[in-house]
Amino acid sequence: AMLGNLIDEARATIRELWEETNAADTVRQTFEAMFVMDEMQYDDKLLEKHDGCIRELQDRLEQMKPIIRIIERREDILRERMEYEAWQKGSDRLKQRGAAMAKQLMEEEKMARRIKKELPKLTKILQDKLTDWRETSGEEFQYHCDVYVDVMARQEEEWVQYKNNEMQLKLKKKQEEQDFEENKYLGKTNI
Repeated sequence: AMLGNLIDEARATIRELWEETNAADTVRQTFEAMFVMDEMQYDDKLLEKHDGCIRELQDRLEQMKPIIRIIERREDILRERMEYEAWQKGSDRLKQRGAAMAKQLMEEEKMARRIKKELPKLTKILQDKLTDWRETSGEEFQYHCDVYVDVMARQEEEWVQYKNNEMQLKLKKKQEEQDFEENKYLGKTNI
């Protein structure tokens, strides 16, 4: 009974580590000891296999942690970039006066600096680390079950599309304003 409890605890730990390390289903399937359900086959060797798997997964997680920290920092800056864009569009943003306005403008300036300087730097560092990971491990680095190189490419593509859409909206608004002014001028001259 004690051995069964230890194996159950080890399996729970392995499942958690699989989640943290984004282990693919194929990797999970290769650990056959996980699928031994007959308690008559529970022995010290089976527990040892579980403990060995835990050690391997913990080592893998330690190797992944520096990359995960960079990814999380980059994701924070990407969220900040969208927040900054929303602030820039906000009509209430410049209505504040005095210290409140100065504080807001300083915060916006800090955000802009982080976005402009840190984001490209983190992206470059991350690309290098992800390439190193692929070369040393023979697999793509996954974050939340997605290949992160693909996530970065998709994020960049979405950003370019967003900026293009914003530019189109500005051009359309400017054209509408010009048309309005022309119509207003033509309307006055016809009277």
